Amino acid sequence: MTVPAALDITSTVGVDITSAVFDPDPVPADLATLRADGTYGDGNYAGDAFDVFEFVTLGDDTLAAYDSTTSRWEARVTAPVDLDTLSADATYGDGNYVGPAFAPFEYVVLGNQTRVAYDPYAAAWFLGQMVPTVVPDGEIIADKATLKAMIGAKSDADDEQLDDALAASSHWVYDRVMVTHMTHHDVQLAILLLASRLYKRRQSPEGVAGFGIEGVVVRVAANDPDINRLLERHLNMAIAGVG
Repeated sequence: MTVPAALDITSTVGVDITSAVFDPDPVPADLATLRADGTYGDGNYAGDAFDVFEFVTLGDDTLAAYDSTTSRWEARVTAPVDLDTLSADATYGDGNYVGPAFAPFEYVVLGNQTRVAYDPYAAAWFLGQMVPTVVPDGEIIADKATLKAMIGAKSDADDEQLDDALAASSHWVYDRVMVTHMTHHDVQLAILLLASRLYKRRQSPEGVAGFGIEGVVVRVAANDPDINRLLERHLNMAIAGVG
C-alpha cells in the first residue's frame, strides 16, 4: 500500500530573515563556516533574537537559526519549543495564524521535535500531524494505486480520469471532515468510493445507470448511503451547510 509522504512545511510557514541578519556582509557558505565566523558565529552573534519560525538561508541552501539559550547556530528553522508556547504566540498562535493552509499529511516541527498542524475550523494548533499511522499490514490510503486496485483497472489508459476523480473526491471530503480525522480509515475509504463513483459516472452522462426489468430506467442515486455512513462521525459540524 502506498503511503503519501509526510511533508514538513516548517520553512514554508516560516520567515526568511537572511538579509536582515547578514546585510551588507556576505552570507556564510555553510553551517560550519557560520559557526566559526568571528562576527556572527557561535557565541558571537549579537543580533536580534530569532522569532517564531524565523531562519536564514546559507550559501549551500541549508536553513539555520540561532539558539540564544545555547549560543549556537542550528541547522533548522527556529520554532516554538512546544505546543503550549506555539498556541500562545501573538503572531502564530491559536486564532492568530494566517499562514499557508495545511494540506493532508503536512506538519511543522517544534523545538521538542513533536509535529503539529493547524486546524482552521477550530482556529487552533493540535499535537500530531496529518500523517496516517500505518499498522504492519497496511492502512487504506486514498491514492491512485489503491483506487485502480479497487475498480480492477489493468492498464494506465484511464489514469488521467482517475486522477481527476480522486482529486475531486479528496477536495469534497476534506472540505467536510474534521482536520484531525482526514487520515482515518473511514475517511480514506469514503474518498475511494466517491472517486470510483465519479469515474464510472462518465458512462452515464444523462444520469441513467442502466435499464431494469421490462426496460425500466435505472437512474444514478443522488447520494451513496455507504459513503454517508463512513463519514457521518467524522463531519465537521462547524461548517455551514453540514447537518
